[in-house]
Amino acid sequence: MIRIEAIGNLTRDPETRTVQKNDSDGQVCNFTVAASYGYGSNKTTQFVRVAAWNGLGKTCMQYLRKGSKVWVAGTPTVNVYLNNNGEAAGNMELRLDEIEFLSSKPAENPIINEETDEDIEALL
Repeated sequence: MIRIEAIGNLTRDPETRTVQKNDSDGQVCNFTVAASYGYGSNKTTQFVRVAAWNGLGKTCMQYLRKGSKVWVAGTPTVNVYLNNNGEAAGNMELRLDEIEFLSSKPAENPIINEETDEDIEALL
C-alpha cells in the first residue's frame, strides 16, 4: 500500500460536487494543498490535489477555507481521461483517509478518520 502525507495550506476554498458511482450518488470535496520544503533558494513547493468523500468531505467543506493549514494523509490515485484535443491525459489525486486541522479553528484540532465518518458530528 502506498500512503502519502503532507502538511500545507489550501490554495483556494474547497469545492464539492455530487458524483454517481455504482448506481448511487456520493459527495466529493476537492481542494489543493501547497506543501513546501527546503529553504532559501532551494525552497520548492508541491501541490497536492485532495479528494474527501461523503461525511469526511462535508466536514472539510464546513471547516476549511483558502489558507487553512492542514495535515492530510491518504492513498494516491491516478485519474486518466481524454482532454479536449482527444489526447490521453491524467493527474494524481490523494484520496483522503485522515485530516488534522492545524489552523486556529476548530479549536480542538480533531483528527478525523474516514472509518469513523458517522462519529464526525460527535467529535465536533
